[in-house]
Order: sequence, then structure tokens, then C-alpha cells
Amino acid sequence: MRKSLVVMVISLMLAFGCMGCGSEKQLSVNDVEMNPIVEDKPVVVDENGKAIKSDKIADDLETVFEKFEGSWIFDSKRGAAVMIERANDTSYILPGASWVVSISGGDVMTDKDVVEYTQNTISFCKKNDDGEYYYKLSFGDDVKSIEMACGDTQNSADSVLICNEKSEG
Repeated sequence: MRKSLVVMVISLMLAFGCMGCGSEKQLSVNDVEMNPIVEDKPVVVDENGKAIKSDKIADDLETVFEKFEGSWIFDSKRGAAVMIERANDTSYILPGASWVVSISGGDVMTDKDVVEYTQNTISFCKKNDDGEYYYKLSFGDDVKSIEMACGDTQNSADSVLICNEKSEG
């Protein structure tokens, strides 16, 4: 019993000694690193999942948009298409946009809505009055067609438009 009492007293002394160590320096606001959120968009990543520096995004994204540029038909009877155009070539007026992606009878997105891209895909987040929708533009397996997937989350698609024909006009 005497041994356990000695161990307990020593433990208490060490505990009080350690509590005193922590009180020697007060934590102040100046000790905390402040990192404000600059924008509410997700970080743009490349095909390897690495974040892309903002000065490099515009050049790389421009190249990817150029690969998709044109009108891609998904219903030839109606003439319905997914159109990928330079902002100055479209009838839509979207300030600050360089590229416009529009779906016949559907949403219109710009390069400002891009949340992620690779060399063969571009993902968008479109905020509407009824919520957010995610779109993923990608080349088909044959690279002569494109697909436009749409869903409530970035990694799911409720519907996919398959555009097997590119308009020449």
C-alpha cells in the first residue's frame, strides 16, 4: 500500500508540473495561421488528381475545349445537339466566359462552371433555382462521338446524351 501511495503522489506531482508547463505561453490570435476561402468552387485537378495552378488552368482548359468544339448531334430528327463554342461565336451573352456549352432544350454552361477536367473530359457544376446539377462532357470510346452525362452529384449520372454525329455546319 505504501508503494502505491508513493506512486500516486509522484504521479500527481508530475501532473501538476506538466500543467504549469502549458501555462507558460498563452495562445494568441497571432499564433494561428489564417487561410481565408477565396472562392466556393472546388479545386481544378488534372487526370492524375493533382491540383492545377490557376495560371496554368486557362491554357490547358482552352486546349481541351478546342478538342470538343463543334455541334454534336444527339437527336438528328429534331436537330438536337450539344454545342461547344467560343463565347464570342455564340448568341448567348455570358460576361467573362471564354467558352459556352449548351444543350438543345437544356442548360447552358461556361468555362466558369468547370470544376474538373482532364485531357478528354470536362466536368461542370451548374447552379439553378432548383439546385445544383453536375455535367460531364467526355469523348466516347471511338473518339468520334461525345457523351454528356448529367446528375445530382459529380460522380453519378441520371441521364447520358450520346452524340454520335458532329455537325459540319
